[in-house]
Amino acid sequence: MDTSTQITHPLIETIKQSRHIEMLRVGRHILDDSFGVRLADAMMVNNSVVVLDFWGFWVMGQSDGFFRRLAVALARILKVNTSIRELVLGLNCLGDDGVLELVDGLKVNRTITNLDLEENDIGLKGFVALKRVLESNRTVKNVNLKYNEVEKEHLSYLKALDKRCVCKI
Repeated sequence: MDTSTQITHPLIETIKQSRHIEMLRVGRHILDDSFGVRLADAMMVNNSVVVLDFWGFWVMGQSDGFFRRLAVALARILKVNTSIRELVLGLNCLGDDGVLELVDGLKVNRTITNLDLEENDIGLKGFVALKRVLESNRTVKNVNLKYNEVEKEHLSYLKALDKRCVCKI
């Protein structure tokens, strides 16, 4: 077991067993490449976390496709977890591919009310996917999309959502 895993293993086990953790901030820490997947497994059984904050997630030995795998893991969480109300993913380089994975979880999730995707290199493909899922997912009320690749043509997608959901750009 490497040093990073030795440090995060007790955290993962605590998350699995705890019924009292309401806010989990794992961003702004340097963790190993497999942490997101192991966290997803823990969050499948944890229904106490209300705020899951991955803002500025830093990874030791990050391999290609890490942020896409993180988005896949988060989509798995969103499909089954019924406690998370706020998902903070700012500054994670998710890009369009990561957003497409995340949208898969948002299609069925009915508990997220706040979604922070600030500074994630999201382009037109990601904005279109978000618009589509948020048209049917009426639970999401606030979306932060600041500092993404917003072009004039993207604004029409956001304005359509802004009638029922606050979109910060």
